[in-house]
Amino acid sequence: MSDCFRNYYIYNSQIKNIITFTLPKNFIFNIYEVIRIVKGIPLFLEDHLRRLRESCKLKGVVIFFNNDFIINDIKKLIEYNSNIDGNIRYDIFFLNNSILRISYFIRHYYPEPYYYKNGVNLLTINSERPIPNIKLFDKKLKLHFEKVLKNKNVYEVLLTNNKWVTEGSRSNIFFIKENILYTAEDKNVLKGITRKKVLEILKELNIPLIKKRISLFELELFQSAFLTGTSSKILPVRKINNFNFDPSNQLIKSISQKYDQKISNYISEKILK
Repeated sequence: MSDCFRNYYIYNSQIKNIITFTLPKNFIFNIYEVIRIVKGIPLFLEDHLRRLRESCKLKGVVIFFNNDFIINDIKKLIEYNSNIDGNIRYDIFFLNNSILRISYFIRHYYPEPYYYKNGVNLLTINSERPIPNIKLFDKKLKLHFEKVLKNKNVYEVLLTNNKWVTEGSRSNIFFIKENILYTAEDKNVLKGITRKKVLEILKELNIPLIKKRISLFELELFQSAFLTGTSSKILPVRKINNFNFDPSNQLIKSISQKYDQKISNYISEKILK
């Protein structure tokens, strides 16, 4: 199955038909972003662009094109695919003597209402990203995560560095105990865009937060947990391994409502412009 979904993709700012879609095989590394499109608007685009450049900086490379090039690519991609909702991926491939930019719609899965009410099941695996703060494509890790998800029939896998819970394979995670939220330290995770918005919400709602290393052996001490991600938004957790959690926690509901409001406000603001 092709990575590209819909009729058109963008290749170095040129519109291409899906029948010609291909990704380079001989590249040094690949930095990318996955952006959700809502009503034809790339959600929280400024945050994605900031993280994309930060990833390049942390990797020690410089991209000489400005944000307007990326924004125009994304606008063109949305326009040619009829302003469709969904997820797009923006790739920057670093080759020996050049940089290649490819953007395209990807297949996505948005959790059904049932899971927002009842929560999802997770499984921990002893794995970690080599450089957590960089959104760097790692094919070997991706295939490993997909295999575990399929074989174990769980929504997400939580990565653990030996005994320390860090993040999901495609999400961040927060825990709740006595109305205090806990999450991993910034240096140990990919700083997700949805995670960033949740941190803003916690300040707005005066909800206390502690960033710390969380041990596998601490999981039973938390009452609730939730994932954050581009596709999942704010998604309650029902079970991690053999530990049960309460998906109906009021704090999760309040944060979720506030996050949905941030989305609505952002989309309305962009449409008015």
